[in-house]
Amino acid sequence: MTSIDIAFALREMESLVGARVEKVFQEGHQIHFALHLPGRGGRTLLAGDGMLFLSEATPPHAKVPTSFAMYLRKYLKGKRINKVVQQGFDRIVALEFDGAKMIFELFRDGNALFVSPDGQILSLLVRERWKDRTLKKGETYNMNPFEISLEEFSSAMKNEKQIVAFLAREMSFGGTYAEEVCARAGIEKSTPCNAISSKDVELLLNTVKCMLNESVAPFIISEGEKRIDVVPIHLKKYEGFSETKFSSFNSALEEYFLSGMNVKEEEKTKKEKMTREKKILVRKKAQEDAIARRDKEASNLVRAAEIISANYSEYESLIMAVREKGIGKAKQASDKVKSVDSKKKLISIDAGNGTTVELNIEKSLAENINAIYSRSKMLKQKMLRANDALLKTEELLLIEKREEPLPQKSRITTGLQKKEWFQKFRWFRSSNGFLVVGGRDATSNEVLIKKHTEKNDLVFHTDVAGSPFVVIKASETEIDKKTIDETAQFTASYSRAWKQGVGALDVFYISPDQVTKKTPSGEYMGHGSFMVYGKKNWIKTELRVAVCLYEGAFLCGPVESITSKTGKYVLFGPGTTRAADIAKKIKAELFQISSKEEQDLLRKMSTEDIQKSVPFGSGEILKNTYKKGYVKRK
Repeated sequence: MTSIDIAFALREMESLVGARVEKVFQEGHQIHFALHLPGRGGRTLLAGDGMLFLSEATPPHAKVPTSFAMYLRKYLKGKRINKVVQQGFDRIVALEFDGAKMIFELFRDGNALFVSPDGQILSLLVRERWKDRTLKKGETYNMNPFEISLEEFSSAMKNEKQIVAFLAREMSFGGTYAEEVCARAGIEKSTPCNAISSKDVELLLNTVKCMLNESVAPFIISEGEKRIDVVPIHLKKYEGFSETKFSSFNSALEEYFLSGMNVKEEEKTKKEKMTREKKILVRKKAQEDAIARRDKEASNLVRAAEIISANYSEYESLIMAVREKGIGKAKQASDKVKSVDSKKKLISIDAGNGTTVELNIEKSLAENINAIYSRSKMLKQKMLRANDALLKTEELLLIEKREEPLPQKSRITTGLQKKEWFQKFRWFRSSNGFLVVGGRDATSNEVLIKKHTEKNDLVFHTDVAGSPFVVIKASETEIDKKTIDETAQFTASYSRAWKQGVGALDVFYISPDQVTKKTPSGEYMGHGSFMVYGKKNWIKTELRVAVCLYEGAFLCGPVESITSKTGKYVLFGPGTTRAADIAKKIKAELFQISSKEEQDLLRKMSTEDIQKSVPFGSGEILKNTYKKGYVKRK
């Protein structure tokens, strides 16, 4: 705001006299006075950052007030404004109270000062020092008002500056009003001040006074969709521009500045959002790289263990040779030895395929192979935890990209809302309503068989190592063939055969009394493993899982159990695509075949439940039509 803008704004602020201070806030270099105006209610006086106006709206404020705001509240709360004046014709405004003054300097970066009646600075927003002026606590504030008289105006104009520059800077008119004065007076704006006649000097001053006495007709000026200025009167410069008229200059200032402040706040929020999104992307990349690195390392360890097992005699002889020669001469014993750790009794060997593994020469080869598998398993467990962390990161990223926060995520359910015992396991409801429950790991296999299996249930398993035990819970009706087929597919899909890329697998089912921990003499049964005795009933089934949107949640399970509920579903089978990527693709496929209402719901849903239902963390999408002889989507 220029000195002319301030003069027009203050003409409308007669109501400030008698206004009571309710509270004081500081936002950057701005001071906000929350006022109660007699007969008009609450208003906010905003001063600082080159502007001063009275607003009906309440701008946002920080929850914790600054020390300067607290100081002003202490001395001004409840006091009434006695007078509001513009000092001379400068961009300085003073609010006078009983026993104190509040002074606002609205030029340069601006300042706010609380002074005593005799001008002593009691507190201020910013300490400043110039060659001939110091602003700090204890100093005397000199206002030096410049009263406009013809003699002083003529004296001030005795210089070589252009008229427009003199009016803009020395008189604080600003460029727009300086050009307007020249245009109305009919004097070329680039004329040097000392080159004009005394008559033209008087004409310029009278033009200024006429402008200041003109009736207020405030406008916000726009060029296209962009607001470019706010003015209290018609200006020649803006003839032909789009104008939005207001009832008062203060309301126009409120709209112009507060709207601009909101835009700046939105831009700031947008930049902060972009920064957060960038940080999340960096974290996501680091997590993906770590998962890929661990996956490669774990696969290399498994290959190394398989190579060593296939050449058992050779590597057993290598360990024996190192023992005989001593670990210090291990490299002489075999060219496969790459490095030695004498203290830990470890040798690093080349197991082929660019894989190096460590063997402990004080242990048997069998113990070393088990140790390699254990390290691989540990890495896989770290991958699972890393996948969970990656999933949370992807959800954070999704939230950052959305305009609104995500709703509470839906879980895969079968319509049951109460937490049931079987929800700790893998489970589904068959198309005929039977509850089918499967183990997730060795521990849950142990608990399922020992604690939750009854004599009329059916138990499913495969001959592939690492397969789950799956149980059909019997009910009053006999377990039907369709439920048995669906359970067989469920068992096969969550067996290690999925990871091996097998398309079909033989699954057997038995009664619970055929499953036991009893072993032949001299044998040991590990945790989560059981002996199976008696006749086995075999079924050959394909490894497939279907996903649909059902009752507002993602539902995953054997194909027939899903198709009995809906015709809109997506199939996936064994493959190499990451679970997180598969989950996103499945959601996209479902989106294409869903109604508008379902699409609105899908937009808000997390893919976490789909991702957790992908066996062994990888797979491949198949055609979303259930037919025999699945064909991969091109």
